[in-house]
Formats: sequence, C-alpha cells, structure tokens
Amino acid sequence: MSMLIPNWMASFQYPASVLVLAAVWLLFYVFPSPDGILPPAVAQESTLHAEAGISARIFEALDPHVVASMKKHRTPGIALALTDRNGLVGVQTWGYADIKAEIPVVDETLFQIGSITKSFTALALLQAQEDGIIDLDEPVTRYLPWFKVKTSFEPIRVRHLMNHTAGIPANRDDIYSSLHMAVAVREQSTAWAPGSRFLYSNVGYQTLHALLESTTQKSLAEIIQKRFLEPLSMNSSTATIRLESRSRQAVGYFPAYDDRPTHHSRSLVEAPFLEYSIGDGCIQSTAGDLAAYVRMWLNRGAGPSGRIVTEESFAQFASIGPGTKPTSSGDNNSQLRGYGLGVNVIDKDGVHYLRHSGGMLGFVAHVVANTTDGFGVAVLMNGPGDPGELSDRALEIWRALERGEELPALPQPEDPPSSTTERNTPVLSARHRVLPSNYAQTAAGCRSSEGPN
Repeated sequence: MSMLIPNWMASFQYPASVLVLAAVWLLFYVFPSPDGILPPAVAQESTLHAEAGISARIFEALDPHVVASMKKHRTPGIALALTDRNGLVGVQTWGYADIKAEIPVVDETLFQIGSITKSFTALALLQAQEDGIIDLDEPVTRYLPWFKVKTSFEPIRVRHLMNHTAGIPANRDDIYSSLHMAVAVREQSTAWAPGSRFLYSNVGYQTLHALLESTTQKSLAEIIQKRFLEPLSMNSSTATIRLESRSRQAVGYFPAYDDRPTHHSRSLVEAPFLEYSIGDGCIQSTAGDLAAYVRMWLNRGAGPSGRIVTEESFAQFASIGPGTKPTSSGDNNSQLRGYGLGVNVIDKDGVHYLRHSGGMLGFVAHVVANTTDGFGVAVLMNGPGDPGELSDRALEIWRALERGEELPALPQPEDPPSSTTERNTPVLSARHRVLPSNYAQTAAGCRSSEGPN
C-alpha cells in the first residue's frame, strides 16, 4: 500500500497510519474555507519593547523572514522561542491557531511536535541504563523475546534502534502505528548488518516504546511526565495527544490534495485530530516549554533542579554513531553530519549543533541547539512551512548581533500574485512576550539572574 504526501510534508517523518487515516478523512470530509480563501489574520500591533534587550533586536530582525516564509508556504500560525543556557530569552507568535474562529497563536498554544518526541524516548532509555534496568548494547530480544526479525546478520541491539541503523523498515503503511506495527517487523528481513547503515525508522522507536514500558513497568507517558516535563517545568506540555487537550491545541492545516503539487490557488483544510501515545511522536508542547527542553540540551543534560541524564549519558546522546552516515562537506571538510541517539548532530565551522524536526498531520516543528555558543531555538507551526529554515535564521541573527557582525540579507520579495486567492493570503503580525525586569542583558548577551529554569 503506497501513498503520496504533500511536498511540504516530505522532509518530515510521520507515523504511517496517520497518513492512511488522513487519506480516508480527505476523501469524505474536505471542507475548504468560503470561496477557497483563507481569512485574513487579526491585525495585532507589535509589542516589541526595548527592555526585552537582545530578544527584541533578534525578533525585529527575524520578523521579515518569518512573514516572508509564512506567505511563501501559507503557514497559518507560528510560535518561536529563544533560549540560552540560563533561561528563556523570549517567545514570539504570528498568525492563527484557528482560522475560522480567528483565534491567534499565543504563548500558551499547544502544537504537536512529532518526531522530536524520539529524543525524549532516547533520553528515557539512557535514564533506564543509568538505573541498571537495561543495557543499550544488549540484543533487543533480551528485553522483548517476541522481537525476532528475520536476519542473517548479528542480532539487533537496543542502540541500533535508537540511532536508526538496525536495518529494519521505516514504516508499515497497512498497520496503525502501535505495538502491532513493531510485532509485524518479524514478517520482514533486515537489509544489512546492524550498525552499518542509516535508515530513519518510526517502527524502531515504536519498538523502543514497547521495550521501555516492558522493562520499567511504567507507561512512557508517566516517564515523560515525571522525568522530563515536571523537572524541566514544561507545565503546559502533555505526554500524549488526547482529546482532553484538544481545546488548548492549535488547529492543524494541510493542502486539500495529496496527489498533486500544491498551489496557492488551492485551499488548506483542517487536519483531522487523532489521539496518539506512541514514543515516536506523541508529545504536545508550547514554544516556551520546548525551549526549556532545548535549554537542557545546552546544559548537557542538566535541568534547573538537577540532572536529567548524566554527563556520560548525554555524551552518548549527542555523539555521531557508527553507521549513521557521517559525511564531511564544505571547504576543508568544515561540516560533519550524523545521528546520535534520537538527535541529529552537526559540526559546522567549529560550531556544534543538536537538532531534530517533527511532523504530524497539520503540524511541523523544529528544535536546534548551538551548544558551542549556548543559543537554542524552538519553532512550532500548524500547517505547511519550513521551521528548520527559520530556526537557522534565528541563530544566524542572534550570533551576528552578539558579535556585531552583518545581519543575514532580507528575503527577496516574490513575484506579484497571479490570482485573487494568492492576494488574500493572511495578513500576519507578531505578538511578543516581554520578560520580567530581573532579566538583565550583559556583554555576553541575555542572562537570567535566577539561573537555569
């Protein structure tokens, strides 16, 4: 069974069953907005203030890039947060959480973060190893005897699933993302020796979900809540996507047709809301909360009230694993890319980055941590868009401002719209949260007097 997905979704990883259900939903319940036009966004006066320090300067420089990106991709709404090692630098939102109801995105708006969840699952497995419950270098069958994949190679080990080098498929399109999909992997054969090649696999993290719950005798939702959300004060986030939190979540949007290239003349439609609780993509979060998670990355596993994982465990998490396609590029091989344990790892021009994207029906997300300079960005969108591009642009602007360097060039205006529909893309504006007065700017940038939070 195969399925075409919209071009803007192609770079993100989705649970296969989510795509199947989306196709069924589109067949029967496509309701474009009146006249095929998205309603204009509510005009909001910018609330950038000088006392916000460097965050105001970053957001002022970033705003034209965000607006251009939203017009290009027809992104309904965006929330973007900046953090350093010591605290939240700022949050800014643009556009709509709900187009029909004309509800703007605000700081408290929930978004689905998709595969960024995999990094939580990987860190939870590292915690279990610290607790002496599992050994990442043991065969998966030691903990899940039923995981008997057909193979002529050495056994698949837990670590192989974590860094996507197990040689198993990415998805099963005919089975809902769950333990059933993990069990069904037994019907297929490994394609290569574990640890030798990289293939991104949702099934692998569904299997890891089952392994973690089986060995700890706790639900993954409980583990995420007690060992991540609460210690990091991610108080608005949820460990699973449930109907109970739907009223706080932005409405997701995607193109009405998934069998042809998208065009501005075709409406976006509301994505179906699907409950989900598997560890390859089950978390909802706000930009500010997700920035707190990125802040833990910047502090190499340390949270505001203690370590989430040990320094040794974090080193494993953030190091390129064997077989994960480490490649060098650029002048003098200045860039190295690969995959750690649930996170992409990039070394570029002497700067170390950790990053991951996420995608669900109607949602895309991206987080990045510049662990060399101590800057991090979280970007959440409820429709088509390129959150990775905006997070990179935010880091470039931030670094340039800190160093007194030239800012990135402004985006070039696109050709005039060729249809009435394209002229009626949303009017977008920003809502900026100003931090308390005890947030002081220093020569090294913005730092909180209260330390990490």
